[in-house]
Amino acid sequence: MDKTELERKNERYYDVCCNYMRATQALAERSDNIAVKTGCLFVKHGNIISFGFDSKQPKLDNPFGSAALNAICKLAVSSESSAGATVFLTHAPSNKIATLLLMCNVKDVIYNELGVRKDIRDDGVTLLNENGVPTKSLSSLKPHHYYK
Repeated sequence: MDKTELERKNERYYDVCCNYMRATQALAERSDNIAVKTGCLFVKHGNIISFGFDSKQPKLDNPFGSAALNAICKLAVSSESSAGATVFLTHAPSNKIATLLLMCNVKDVIYNELGVRKDIRDDGVTLLNENGVPTKSLSSLKPHHYYK
């Protein structure tokens, strides 16, 4: 069966997203948090402009936010702008992180899995979507013929 141009484009996009997500997960492995390891990448025009992973920091007790927070702090002291960037996260963002991502004016957010805490895991996704920032789980991007 011959693939349409749209199918080929979707496959390429999915493959690129998988590559960035693998890099995000590799960052998460650097974490010193034993319970949950999280990672974050900011990508703009095909370039990684910032990254972060959770680490033990004084007065920062939210492991789900520190990866994105570390990446945002690195952006704050760099010459790069986060406006229009795509953010890759190992877990769906919390409400607090979603608020920070809205302030960063990101284009979209792609996450690998929902957060561990079921009571808050959809809050950040809902907040981003309600404010015009599309969120997608990596599995939702998978082309249909990959399932076969």
